[in-house]
Amino acid sequence: MTDIGAIGTVCSGRLTGNKEILTKTIQAHQELLGPLLEKAESGKLNSYHIMHSLFKQLGELFWAPYLMYGEQGVQELVTLCTTSKEFTYEDLFNYTHHPVVKYLQGCWHLFQEQFRADQKGFKEEVTTHQNVLIYEPKHTQPGFLQKFGKQLANTNPGKIILLKTRIDGKTKYGAQATGLLLDLGKVFEDMNIGGGHPESAGALVTDPELFEGEFLRRVDKILNPE
Repeated sequence: MTDIGAIGTVCSGRLTGNKEILTKTIQAHQELLGPLLEKAESGKLNSYHIMHSLFKQLGELFWAPYLMYGEQGVQELVTLCTTSKEFTYEDLFNYTHHPVVKYLQGCWHLFQEQFRADQKGFKEEVTTHQNVLIYEPKHTQPGFLQKFGKQLANTNPGKIILLKTRIDGKTKYGAQATGLLLDLGKVFEDMNIGGGHPESAGALVTDPELFEGEFLRRVDKILNPE
């Protein structure tokens, strides 16, 4: 349970108050996490150290079920963990036939496959409107879209990534951005069609053409005032 708790800490990004769990896990798996041992035992362990270690890959593996299958994927993982024999971090990296390991690796490989497909699609099909890049992804799982949008925002600083998907005759938009003096959540709220946070917001609309035109107009007015 300590090892699972360490993964939960890494996935949540909340190291404060959980460094004891991480230290115990690092001590128990020194062959994999040995480079972190001195930092952990001296109390100097931080998020930078974690995200530049094998903990990053472990965290991605345990996120993959949610990215691919949402809450159903998480429930499947919990069921496998509670009904299967114990497994170790070493098992996860050695591709054993343990049910949990097979499930996690399968989800992660599927995520990577879909991610590469939409990276290619983005390069070929993105529509550019000054600071806004609009793309309709091929894969529409909510967790996947969030992860994909964040990656695009990080690799396109100063641009707004606007991803759109079709849902029951309507169009869902998710916007993400980094490096802009712009509150995306407020823009959506002012349009009375959604909301969110400064760097991430979403909306469900019935007229995508009207929405995109108004969104582009408002963004241009904020970023390029007269």
